[in-house]
Amino acid sequence: MKLLKVVKVMPELPDVELIKRRCEGKIINKKIENVCRRDTKVVKPDENVLSKNLVGHSFSKILRHGKHMFIELNDATYLLMHFGMTGDVVFYTKYSEEPQHTSLRIDFEDESSFSYTCVRRLGKIDLIDDIDDYISEQSLGKDALTYTEKEFTNFLKNKRGSIKGALMDQNSIAGIGNIYSDEIMYQAGIHPGKRVNDLSDKVIRNIYSTMKKVLQTAIDFDAEPGKMPVNYLTRRRKEGENCGICDGKIVKKKISGRSSYFCTKHQK
Repeated sequence: MKLLKVVKVMPELPDVELIKRRCEGKIINKKIENVCRRDTKVVKPDENVLSKNLVGHSFSKILRHGKHMFIELNDATYLLMHFGMTGDVVFYTKYSEEPQHTSLRIDFEDESSFSYTCVRRLGKIDLIDDIDDYISEQSLGKDALTYTEKEFTNFLKNKRGSIKGALMDQNSIAGIGNIYSDEIMYQAGIHPGKRVNDLSDKVIRNIYSTMKKVLQTAIDFDAEPGKMPVNYLTRRRKEGENCGICDGKIVKKKISGRSSYFCTKHQK
């Protein structure tokens, strides 16, 4: 069976987790030699502040919460990165051509370089002192992968509206966006527009286990649509495509203000 080539944008939890892992192998414990601020919209601190906080220091570890990444400096300051719609990171040598759409460039003493790129300029880079304070100030919910089944059940019991909208609510559960909310519903066999208050405890438990499985699967398969299991919606995310689970067809409909893809046959 020929599968649709799908190009996925808008980094969600699996994408940011993979960016985090790539960075861990490339930038940890390297002394920073130079910092260049290329985009004043995306990069909030000015270049003098960035240089003062970064140059001469090194990154010690990287943490993630939902779609946010926090790179810790060895003085306990954090370089915050949110990737918006098209954010990514690129590693290269100091004397190589700088990547297009670079918002922030960091050069290390070992002559390697690191760029945060953002084509649509909807990402954000900032310096913060405390991750918990930032999460609280931004009203971010728990990271989706840290939820227990009991916490997830209680969270949904207090929600109204569609299950898709609930899963995408960053103030309640951080990390899931349009792509993976659809995938979770597709694998769980639940219509994305189904009202949360119509879900039984058994269905909620199924959604919880499916959410954990889908997010981990996406990480395991590099969050690349073409690499995902053949029965995944991500590989066929187009109206009229054959369903990968049953003999139905994929349809497209606006749900909770977002374009949603699902199968009307097995998703009830």
